[in-house]
Amino acid sequence: MKFENASIKNLESVEEYVEKLMLSGKIFQREYVEEHIFIGLQRSGQEEIERQNTEFGGIEKYLYIRMNTEDGAFITAKVNRSYFEKAEVSAQEAWGLAEKNTNKESFVMGLAEYMARRFGKCMETMLFLDQTPFYVVTNKSGHKGASAILNKKMLSEFGKKYNINKVVVIPSSIHEMFILSADILESVGMKELTKMVQYVNKNEVSDKEQLSDRAYILDI
Repeated sequence: MKFENASIKNLESVEEYVEKLMLSGKIFQREYVEEHIFIGLQRSGQEEIERQNTEFGGIEKYLYIRMNTEDGAFITAKVNRSYFEKAEVSAQEAWGLAEKNTNKESFVMGLAEYMARRFGKCMETMLFLDQTPFYVVTNKSGHKGASAILNKKMLSEFGKKYNINKVVVIPSSIHEMFILSADILESVGMKELTKMVQYVNKNEVSDKEQLSDRAYILDI
């Protein structure tokens, strides 16, 4: 397992907490896995972890365990294949459990409303060129939430609500995706949208949190 410091400043506390979990064997127990395994998204690579391709070229999905500490913070750990030699679930079962947990915490919301709720910024609207609104796809914690884009049922319900059957997907970071109606393509081409993604990556997103250098079209 590859541990990451998600929201704890004291590295010693992280190491102590992880060591305690590993020694107790709790992290391998089925009951624990059922509640703490999720799906994350990242650039496609060669890491020796439990991962699969997605329909978004250049982006892969992987499994991670999210550990909640006593002070309300959390640590995440990417799951490698050797993990399942000790775990009380198979890799196939783990993917199903992770999908369930990920979908349960995912949501899609208008970008203006999302910014207002999260950052207290008052925005009546946030539009793109021809008045096409942006929507944010992420999770409740705002951490590793880009995988919410894999929630087909949620996107289908979103499409029915707004009478949208095709969207442009803008990879913001590993924490969220932006989507907007594919009607935007009547006035703005994919080349321009991809340039926007590349500009944001270069100027706003750290290398380790970037997902892709292009935009995508998705039927929902």
